[in-house]
Amino acid sequence: MFEQLVVLSFNKYLNDNGIAYRLKQSKFAEQIIDVLVDFMYGIRGFAVECKSVDYYDGTKFYLSSRFGNGQIERINKFVTLSGRRGILLVELRMGKGNRNKVLYFNWGDVMNKVNGNEKTLELDINGSNVLNVINGTVEVWRLM
Repeated sequence: MFEQLVVLSFNKYLNDNGIAYRLKQSKFAEQIIDVLVDFMYGIRGFAVECKSVDYYDGTKFYLSSRFGNGQIERINKFVTLSGRRGILLVELRMGKGNRNKVLYFNWGDVMNKVNGNEKTLELDINGSNVLNVINGTVEVWRLM
């Protein structure tokens, strides 16, 4: 599962300087965000939302079909009130025999799209926001 890979990648990178943990989904309560990352020494933590798509579906990430009803607003409220840095990670499943890639988007950029009535994010596998998955680890160090 992609969320677990993100948690393991952060924890491997952080060693004893912080911790990443996954918030579990419950039938009776809404999950606010997928992964929380806390750092030592008062560094602002991350709130990470994880999504997975098959890359051959196209190069667009449709916000309305990838987020549940009210989910964007709940995430934005949590990021704002908690003071965390919001990050959207999109796992691109590249197909059999190819390494998956991960794209990252700052939550502020996602909200700019939403507030500007733009419905999609570009999934550019050659862009500067690509995190490679190498030896079962996402390059989360690039988010620091």
